[in-house]
Amino acid sequence: LKFLYVGRFVPDKGIASLVGGFELSQRDFPLNRLETIGPQTSEQGASSHFFRKMSRHVARHGLADKVTFLPAEFDRAKLDARIAAADVICVPSLSGETFSMAILEAMALAKPVLVSDFSPMPEAVDHEITGYVARAGDARSLAAGIGFFSANSARLSEMGRAGFEKAQRCFSVEKIA
Repeated sequence: LKFLYVGRFVPDKGIASLVGGFELSQRDFPLNRLETIGPQTSEQGASSHFFRKMSRHVARHGLADKVTFLPAEFDRAKLDARIAAADVICVPSLSGETFSMAILEAMALAKPVLVSDFSPMPEAVDHEITGYVARAGDARSLAAGIGFFSANSARLSEMGRAGFEKAQRCFSVEKIA
């Protein structure tokens, strides 16, 4: 499966625990891939230091052929195509979120999501129905989520559809307004 994180490369987005969870899951699911796409430098609103640290970690742990750090994509059609090509969208935030647009964008494209239990993520994601809610900052819990999706790959489109329907029902512009 292809797991995708979309967002800035900063520690509070939970990327370190996502990479750690992905690494742990490789023992059981070695064919999975992880991609991140988003700003990677301080000039772009990310953390250059954190990006370099994570890049070194991936290289040192032999994950370079399984984890890809893609630069930011600002063309909406191209970004949507990346999301559509992924199997699961990951939003493992540790703090700093009010309500994640990334989750809604994934749900709008009928993609299941792997999120942390950092509030308000569980409000949007129904555990094991529209996605998987892992403990924030817990690599083992994220590995369990990756394992859940991998073991239930036949249900991914069903989970994505359930997320799409929930987004329409609960988070439409009309409903929010």
